[in-house]
Amino acid sequence: MNPAFSVATFNLFNFAEPPLAYYDAENIYDAAQWQAKCEWTGARLAEMDADIVGFQEVFSPQPLAALAREKALPYFALAPGKAECDYIRRKPRVALASRYPIIQTDTITPCPELKRAMGLTEAFQFSRSPLKVRLHIPGFSDVRVVVVHLKSPRPAWEPSDVALMADAGINANTAQPVLGRWGSALQRSAEAAMLYLDFLRDQQTEPLPTILMGDLNGDLGSDLLAPVLGGEEAGLRLSDAHDLALYQGDRDPTHYWGGQGNVLDHLLLSAQFNAGYGQSMAQVDEVVVWDRHLRFNDANVDRMASDHAPVQARISVRS
Repeated sequence: MNPAFSVATFNLFNFAEPPLAYYDAENIYDAAQWQAKCEWTGARLAEMDADIVGFQEVFSPQPLAALAREKALPYFALAPGKAECDYIRRKPRVALASRYPIIQTDTITPCPELKRAMGLTEAFQFSRSPLKVRLHIPGFSDVRVVVVHLKSPRPAWEPSDVALMADAGINANTAQPVLGRWGSALQRSAEAAMLYLDFLRDQQTEPLPTILMGDLNGDLGSDLLAPVLGGEEAGLRLSDAHDLALYQGDRDPTHYWGGQGNVLDHLLLSAQFNAGYGQSMAQVDEVVVWDRHLRFNDANVDRMASDHAPVQARISVRS
């Protein structure tokens, strides 16, 4: 029987241990809420039983690492971030837990030459630092895993940032939602392009099976996110795990807003996981969206649930 493993992406939704507050001084879980959130998160990890899990919206990494260890995920890595001095946390990070040893931990920073080539300012940075790890899966290969959380659609600018609009006779408060969301879209698209360019550089230097996972805050069919998939050359292209799966069910939403379902959380895989590629090493057997709490929310069980559905890909190694 060929070896098999699974990977998952999991937006935790404000994983902040009290007395820390997330974004605003009023957003502090009480002891019962925090316990319920940890229990719900731990139950999902146990239910998925994934071998590699990428997390988003991590404000408190230590309790998450402890929770992961309880679920047989002993290896943990956290994206870099600047220390926040007061108890209000505004900069969530991404993280990864694994059953397999982590060989190397890194991040992705925008290349200055590429920033100039793309017409970006020197000040451009990822809105949230990606995490890039190298780990070894016995019976398969070393694998690169990149965990990301791209810029949200929330307006990137405050009204004060567009005050110059007054010189053009435009009310800044009226213009801000339009310009702010446009700015967020530009940031998200540039981040997607930077991720692919980093993948391309890595694959040209040392080709490895690669998994890019996370909350991309958009649909892969949009022009804004298309750059993350790459060009037409099969060996240097990332593909949606759902499109590679031998069993393909419906493409279920991973998030709902105003009753509208959207696919925001993605698992993207390099050609080594594409069964139709001549040099493939593994195949995607199935992709599962763990969305029961979104579709059939039970207030007694899911009151501290995430607002996203974890996405899991089950993969088998080809002989």
